Amino acid sequence: ETATSPFQIMRFDNSGINQITNNTIFNASRPTVSGYVRINNAGMMVWNEFDGHDYEIFFYDGAIHQITNNNFDDHWPRINASGSLVWHGYVDSDYEIFLYDGSTVHQKTDNAIHDLHPDINADGNIAWHRWDGNDYEIVFDNGTSIVPITNNTFDDLVVDIFGNQLVWYGYEGGSNFYGGTDAEAFFYDGLTVNQL
Repeated sequence: ETATSPFQIMRFDNSGINQITNNTIFNASRPTVSGYVRINNAGMMVWNEFDGHDYEIFFYDGAIHQITNNNFDDHWPRINASGSLVWHGYVDSDYEIFLYDGSTVHQKTDNAIHDLHPDINADGNIAWHRWDGNDYEIVFDNGTSIVPITNNTFDDLVVDIFGNQLVWYGYEGGSNFYGGTDAEAFFYDGLTVNQL
């Protein structure tokens, strides 16, 4: 079934289902909301939305705020308990990581390699996967420096973070995200990486 009208953001709480957005832009080839909607325990939400030119980051804390307004796509938004946001944006032919701290957008990476799919913990530390020239590896920004967590010969992808613990999947055995079928789960406990 093909959509014929703009997608809307809805939220369910104790009062029922509430419509958050009132989107008017429709483009069948670029959905209004791309599917990356996240909510924290306080009911604050983040998503990316097509503005007629590219995807931008939006934030809801009782009112809707447009966080980005640039000329490139912003995707994969994540939110922590205090309302800090992270996402990746396609800048100058590669993806970079961005952080919104509640008042300012900060570009956390600025390089010629892909940095993708970030997640953020309650302390504002960020983890994501980064291209190393051969495959994707997990890195962790501890607030002081960006620390490599993996260094192997297969793709490590889509990390989740809780405290200093990380979990992700990797295509061990030489296969990869773009053609492999055998993913394994991995866990970092703050000291060592273990396959689950």
